[in-house]
Amino acid sequence: MDCKKYNAMEHYLHTINQRYIALSEEEEIRNNAILRVVVEPIIQKMREKDKLFKKLYKDMFFGGSYYDGLKIGSPNEYDLDLLLKFPPPCETEICNINEVDIYTSNKPGFVNLYLRNRNGFGNLCEFWQAYLDIPKLLSWMEGVIQKALNDFSEDRSWYIFQNLYSQKYYVKVYKQGPAFTLIIRGENLGQLVNLSIDLVPCFSFDYSRWPKNGFKPNPFSYNTDMSDFFVVPKYPKGVPNYGGRYWRLSFQKQERYLIHNKGRLKPALKLLKKMRDTMNSNQISSYYLKTVVLWDAEKQDPNFWLCNSLSYVFMYILKTYQKCLSEKKIPYFWNKKYNLLESVSGDLNNMSNRLKYIIDDIDRNVSQNPAVVLKYVLTPDEQKALFPEVPIEESSWCSLL
Repeated sequence: MDCKKYNAMEHYLHTINQRYIALSEEEEIRNNAILRVVVEPIIQKMREKDKLFKKLYKDMFFGGSYYDGLKIGSPNEYDLDLLLKFPPPCETEICNINEVDIYTSNKPGFVNLYLRNRNGFGNLCEFWQAYLDIPKLLSWMEGVIQKALNDFSEDRSWYIFQNLYSQKYYVKVYKQGPAFTLIIRGENLGQLVNLSIDLVPCFSFDYSRWPKNGFKPNPFSYNTDMSDFFVVPKYPKGVPNYGGRYWRLSFQKQERYLIHNKGRLKPALKLLKKMRDTMNSNQISSYYLKTVVLWDAEKQDPNFWLCNSLSYVFMYILKTYQKCLSEKKIPYFWNKKYNLLESVSGDLNNMSNRLKYIIDDIDRNVSQNPAVVLKYVLTPDEQKALFPEVPIEESSWCSLL
């Protein structure tokens, strides 16, 4: 690929990044303050209300696109992991009641957690065996959160929180998959507040428990801050029997470091996410797009991301992504036997064909019409607002739907 071929698009892509993708620093500061007003008191109440939660809870990890620097649009959605950790076993063999075995499962990318002694943790395990059970863990966590919220004032089913300046925020909670979503409404300095926070319970393990049998070793094992990993209560599709014992692994700390300080990588990936949203291809999660880039972050020389233009890097990862769709495969970065696309319900051939059409259209016309990329990354209203001087063209890929 000619590294200078797409330079004429550079102005347009940088402008899109600044206007529709870059986050408002003012909003970030305000929203982070609101998070503390709501989340910290809830965690404190959970510790007070439930002895088991107090025993297991260790810390909170700020995860997801926002804290990875990959969030696009308004910073109003956040992912917070509630890190649980089993107490270390006693030194004597008789007293190792809380030791957990991590078994790689027959489903690549997932593990089973087995308690050698379930005393004190029986309500989190399967009835017939000592495997930690996802539905039971989530049911227990739901009860703990509800007991904590019951201690706060309530107004028409909204729980009330106040900051030091007596500003009120109203909170509701919904259960969605492994997450407990806090919806926050209110007003701050005359501006309406509308936030969504996903609280996800996770078990944290240190480097000594790093999974083997097909899993990539920790590339940062020398760094103690990067030595631990998480196990998330999200089970795979298509496992009819004992599905609740299949836990998904999460290496968020390591992934964040892999894409850190990589020049054009993050801006290009955010443009790809914006294109996905404009095309309404929401069957492809942000994590799948991130995984496409993780493989290249590992193999490419760091200068690739630093020295090439944003337009070149964007087209490079767009073509890489299209190739993955055509092959119907995005291998999980930490265990390539697990194909992330196996659970996608949409027509992958159609998605691949649409992207191939877009790539060919840009390649044919970019030298004479560098604005050709706009109709694929922006909606017509966004293009009209940002580039009123550029005639709006119809996105011909719509005819492929």
